[in-house]
Formats: sequence, structure tokens, C-alpha cells
Amino acid sequence: MKNTIYKLVIISLFTFIVFGFIDSLFFGIYLSEGASTFFEKIGLNQDNSDIMVGALSASTAIVVSSYIEKVNKKLFGEIIQNPLLDIAGILVGTYFYIVVIKKYDILKKLISKDIHHDTSKQRPSIH
Repeated sequence: MKNTIYKLVIISLFTFIVFGFIDSLFFGIYLSEGASTFFEKIGLNQDNSDIMVGALSASTAIVVSSYIEKVNKKLFGEIIQNPLLDIAGILVGTYFYIVVIKKYDILKKLISKDIHHDTSKQRPSIH
């Protein structure tokens, strides 16, 4: 029984961990792709356009997490629905996104240094 409760908690958390990750991911994508600029062009000020970007990313995350929740219910049966689990999942998912982005930035810098370092060591061609 105890293992079943733990499983249900983990499965329930998973949906909102994915939600938090996807919400953060799409917020970053929409900001970097200029969604905020688009909203400013149609007449919203900077603050309101940022709010619209947040709403757009949350909406996208809701669609994806709803699908995942349905799949989880089909696979595992009933899941626990509790606002505290939802909050914890969103925070963990957002934190996970931040960690992934930091690691990605570090990796990108290392690769960039290697590329620049390798090109400086190339032998000059003799013509």
C-alpha cells in the first residue's frame, strides 16, 4: 500500500514537473523568437506584452500536460490531484529547466572555444 501511494505521488508530480519545464521552455522560446515584440507592435506596452507571452507559454504547457495526464491515467489508473503536488511539480520542472539551460550554455561556450581554438592551430596552406 505504501509503495502504491509513493507511485501515485511520483506519477502525479510528473505531470506538473513536465508542465513547469514546458512552461519555462516555451516562455524562453517565445521571448527569444520575438513574441513580446509582436505584442508590442499590435499596441501593447512592454509589461502587457510580457504578460501575454507568459499566458501563451502557460497555455501551451497546459495543453501538453493535459495530454500527459490523460496518458498517465490510462497507464496507471487514478492519480492524486492535490494543489500542493501541482505547485511542487511546477517548481521542480522550472528548476530543472534552469539547470538544463545553464548546462547547455556552459556546453555551448566550451564547444565555441574548441572551434575557435582548433581553427587557430590549422596549418597555413601552401600555394
